[in-house]
Amino acid sequence: MTAGIPACPSADATAALEAGLLPCVTRLVTRLGASGSGSDVVWCPPDRYPTGVGACWEQVLQFGPLGQVGELVSSVVRRLRLAVEMLQRRAAAVGEGAVTAWRNGRVGRMAEVAWEAMGFAR
Repeated sequence: MTAGIPACPSADATAALEAGLLPCVTRLVTRLGASGSGSDVVWCPPDRYPTGVGACWEQVLQFGPLGQVGELVSSVVRRLRLAVEMLQRRAAAVGEGAVTAWRNGRVGRMAEVAWEAMGFAR
Protein backbone atom coordinates (compact mmCIF):
# COMPACT_ATOMS: atom_id res chain seq x y z
CA MET A 1 0.00 0.00 0.00
CA THR A 2 1.15 3.50 -0.82
CA ALA A 3 1.21 6.03 2.01
CA GLY A 4 -2.01 8.03 2.14
CA ILE A 5 -4.19 5.38 0.51
CA PRO A 6 -6.44 3.72 3.08
CA ALA A 7 -6.78 -0.05 3.26
CA CYS A 8 -10.57 0.21 3.30
CA PRO A 9 -13.11 2.91 2.40
CA SER A 10 -14.42 5.41 4.92
CA ALA A 11 -17.98 5.13 6.20
CA ASP A 12 -19.03 7.93 3.81
CA ALA A 13 -17.50 6.23 0.77
CA THR A 14 -19.03 2.89 1.78
CA ALA A 15 -22.46 4.49 2.16
CA ALA A 16 -22.12 6.21 -1.22
CA LEU A 17 -21.18 2.94 -2.92
CA GLU A 18 -23.99 1.01 -1.23
CA ALA A 19 -26.47 3.72 -2.25
CA GLY A 20 -25.51 3.29 -5.91
CA LEU A 21 -23.57 6.52 -6.41
CA LEU A 22 -21.47 5.27 -9.32
CA PRO A 23 -24.36 4.11 -11.57
CA CYS A 24 -26.29 7.27 -10.69
CA VAL A 25 -23.41 9.58 -11.60
CA THR A 26 -22.76 7.55 -14.76
CA ARG A 27 -26.37 8.13 -15.87
CA LEU A 28 -26.05 11.83 -15.07
CA VAL A 29 -22.82 12.20 -17.05
CA THR A 30 -24.35 10.28 -19.96
CA ARG A 31 -27.26 12.72 -20.09
CA LEU A 32 -25.10 15.85 -19.77
CA GLY A 33 -24.73 17.56 -23.08
CA ALA A 34 -27.39 15.37 -24.68
CA SER A 35 -29.06 18.44 -26.21
CA GLY A 36 -25.88 19.21 -28.14
CA SER A 37 -26.16 22.89 -27.26
CA GLY A 38 -24.10 22.81 -24.11
CA SER A 39 -26.85 24.61 -22.23
CA ASP A 40 -27.46 21.61 -19.98
CA VAL A 41 -23.85 21.39 -18.82
CA VAL A 42 -23.10 23.11 -15.54
CA TRP A 43 -19.61 23.77 -14.24
CA CYS A 44 -18.96 23.80 -10.54
CA PRO A 45 -15.42 24.95 -9.71
CA PRO A 46 -13.61 22.62 -7.30
CA ASP A 47 -13.27 25.37 -4.71
CA ARG A 48 -17.08 25.33 -4.40
CA TYR A 49 -17.30 21.61 -3.56
CA PRO A 50 -18.29 20.67 -0.02
CA THR A 51 -15.35 19.90 2.23
CA GLY A 52 -14.04 16.35 1.85
CA VAL A 53 -15.70 15.60 -1.50
CA GLY A 54 -12.33 15.01 -3.19
CA ALA A 55 -11.24 12.46 -0.60
CA CYS A 56 -14.56 10.65 -0.81
CA TRP A 57 -14.38 10.47 -4.63
CA GLU A 58 -10.87 9.12 -4.43
CA GLN A 59 -12.14 6.30 -2.22
CA VAL A 60 -15.31 5.70 -4.23
CA LEU A 61 -13.23 5.24 -7.37
CA GLN A 62 -10.61 3.15 -5.57
CA PHE A 63 -13.01 0.80 -3.78
CA GLY A 64 -16.00 0.84 -6.14
CA PRO A 65 -16.87 -2.17 -8.27
CA LEU A 66 -14.48 -2.23 -11.22
CA GLY A 67 -17.27 -2.47 -13.80
CA GLN A 68 -19.09 0.56 -12.35
CA VAL A 69 -15.89 2.61 -12.14
CA GLY A 70 -15.07 1.67 -15.73
CA GLU A 71 -18.52 2.69 -16.97
CA LEU A 72 -18.21 6.06 -15.23
CA VAL A 73 -14.74 6.71 -16.64
CA SER A 74 -15.92 5.70 -20.14
CA SER A 75 -18.91 8.05 -19.88
CA VAL A 76 -16.71 10.93 -18.75
CA VAL A 77 -14.29 10.31 -21.63
CA ARG A 78 -17.17 10.29 -24.16
CA ARG A 79 -18.55 13.55 -22.72
CA LEU A 80 -15.13 15.18 -22.81
CA ARG A 81 -14.66 14.18 -26.46
CA LEU A 82 -18.07 15.62 -27.36
CA ALA A 83 -17.29 18.81 -25.42
CA VAL A 84 -13.99 19.25 -27.28
CA GLU A 85 -15.73 18.72 -30.63
CA MET A 86 -18.42 21.26 -29.69
CA LEU A 87 -15.80 23.82 -28.65
CA GLN A 88 -13.90 23.27 -31.90
CA ARG A 89 -17.08 23.85 -33.93
CA ARG A 90 -17.87 26.98 -31.95
CA ALA A 91 -14.33 28.29 -32.35
CA ALA A 92 -14.55 27.73 -36.11
CA ALA A 93 -17.88 29.59 -36.18
CA VAL A 94 -16.35 32.47 -34.25
CA GLY A 95 -13.49 32.66 -36.71
CA GLU A 96 -15.77 32.56 -39.75
CA GLY A 97 -18.11 35.16 -38.26
CA ALA A 98 -15.26 37.48 -37.34
CA VAL A 99 -13.75 37.27 -40.84
CA THR A 100 -17.15 37.96 -42.42
CA ALA A 101 -17.75 40.94 -40.14
CA TRP A 102 -14.29 42.31 -40.91
CA ARG A 103 -14.77 41.87 -44.68
CA ASN A 104 -18.12 43.65 -44.49
CA GLY A 105 -16.62 46.59 -42.61
CA ARG A 106 -18.37 45.70 -39.36
CA VAL A 107 -15.34 45.24 -37.15
CA GLY A 108 -17.33 46.42 -34.13
CA ARG A 109 -19.71 43.51 -34.68
CA MET A 110 -16.90 40.96 -34.30
CA ALA A 111 -17.28 40.75 -30.53
CA GLU A 112 -21.03 40.24 -30.88
CA VAL A 113 -20.51 37.49 -33.46
CA ALA A 114 -18.05 35.73 -31.14
CA TRP A 115 -20.42 36.06 -28.19
CA GLU A 116 -23.36 34.65 -30.19
CA ALA A 117 -21.30 31.80 -31.68
CA MET A 118 -20.32 30.65 -28.19
CA GLY A 119 -24.03 30.32 -27.39
CA PHE A 120 -24.51 33.37 -25.22
CA ALA A 121 -27.62 35.42 -25.91
CA ARG A 122 -27.77 39.10 -25.10
